[in-house]
Amino acid sequence: MSVVSSRVPEEAPGILERFLFHAAARPAAPALMVDGESRSWTYSELLAEMERWRGALSTLGVGPGSRVLLILPPCPEFIQSFYALLSLGAMTIPTSPRQTEYELGQLLDHAQPAAVIANADLPPALLDRIERAVSVRAVLFPKERPTGRPDSAGLRRVGLHELAAERQSLRPPPGDAIVTCHYTYKGRGYPLGAPHRYADWCACLDGVDRAFPHELGAAQLLALPMHAAFGLVTVMLPLVQGGRVVVARDHGRIPVLLAEHEICWVGLVPQILRGLLAQASAQLARSFHPGLEVITGGSFLMPSLAGAASELLGREPFQGYGLSETLPVLCNYPGRSRSNSLGAILPRSTAVFAIDETGCPLEPGQAGELAVAGPTVMKAFAGWPHDGSFFLDEGAFRTGDLGYVDHDGFVFFLGRRLPITKVSAQMVDLVEVERLLLTHPSVINARAYIREQDTSEELCASVICKDLSVAASDLRSLLSQYLSRHKVPRRIRITHAQQSKAAA
Repeated sequence: MSVVSSRVPEEAPGILERFLFHAAARPAAPALMVDGESRSWTYSELLAEMERWRGALSTLGVGPGSRVLLILPPCPEFIQSFYALLSLGAMTIPTSPRQTEYELGQLLDHAQPAAVIANADLPPALLDRIERAVSVRAVLFPKERPTGRPDSAGLRRVGLHELAAERQSLRPPPGDAIVTCHYTYKGRGYPLGAPHRYADWCACLDGVDRAFPHELGAAQLLALPMHAAFGLVTVMLPLVQGGRVVVARDHGRIPVLLAEHEICWVGLVPQILRGLLAQASAQLARSFHPGLEVITGGSFLMPSLAGAASELLGREPFQGYGLSETLPVLCNYPGRSRSNSLGAILPRSTAVFAIDETGCPLEPGQAGELAVAGPTVMKAFAGWPHDGSFFLDEGAFRTGDLGYVDHDGFVFFLGRRLPITKVSAQMVDLVEVERLLLTHPSVINARAYIREQDTSEELCASVICKDLSVAASDLRSLLSQYLSRHKVPRRIRITHAQQSKAAA
């Protein structure tokens, strides 16, 4: 089969520019399908949906600089609304629909969005919390709105089909327009917003595109939550390259989808990769695309898991690295890969180096804190300049991760300096866990920590209590009222005050 390049002219360098180029050049080409759904979209049909979203959002008053909370699961409406918001120059705040009311409340109080895009089947507690937010003036539902929830003073609830809005053509925003803000943790006990400009994302996607070039129409699988920065890369890359997007809604179906659709590229986190290995037989793996590229990110890929994947797939997954504050900046990729490393700098991207405690760069092979500088690094945390000054030093972002860069430019991970970790590739702030444990009237002291497993990390906690009546189940129940499941320690070790004194 002859390879047709997906490269676009130099005058169309950005994310939206590249998508619009492919939509104009190949309007009837398949663009998007969702596993389990009969509906699919060509490039022209997907563009029409994005234009419909842009018109609807404009009718609600969304424009340049507007803050919009996007709280959808992986679905076509996420992609369509995100591109419409991108075109409007609005600030999209992508977040998980699986968070708790407490977590969502923290985000709403800080981000102050004027509009929210959410499904009607969002848990009632989350819908209530959204509608109580002082800043929210409109809630837009992709399909029908919840029954029994009439509009109230200052708040409009509306389904997309109810808006008699004309389609609006997509056009790229200015490069300095802040188009996303991801909320993350840095060991402060509360979330911090990492805003990024359109130019940041264009630089990021250009690097990934050059590292993983694909032919026009090549199938790429979306199997990650789309709200995370890595997830958004997997959303945008196929449309930058003129590819065919297949959305997986059931992780158990990933092996079958890889085979059925001849998937050539898929981004996964280690937890999903582990599930893939458990579900895929060697016989099925032989039917995968011969050039299948599996990229992992979100958390460190343990060598044992990488080895098991290599044995099944016949090739090692390409591990990458990035943060909400920097976007993906490192990856192993064809022609430039080294086992157990986080990878090398993506083409035309940025700089990653190790620094000592004073911030001075270290020589190759010397271990220190990893720092990132370049066009994809955010300028400051949203609304928290004091916190930003702690992490940003003359344009370089101090990641809090420990590691070193070898003589060939490959970066290796050694651990974390900050009281944060990843569980199931999702961020956990250990200080937040400890603070909530201390709200229990019997808890005197608490410490959250990580215990290394063969292929993953396990979140644990140790507490000192006043009396003997407290059980670990009581503390887990307390935390579950506030925190998502992945933030609740699987093991809680309880020491009672009297025992602690006797040991001392």
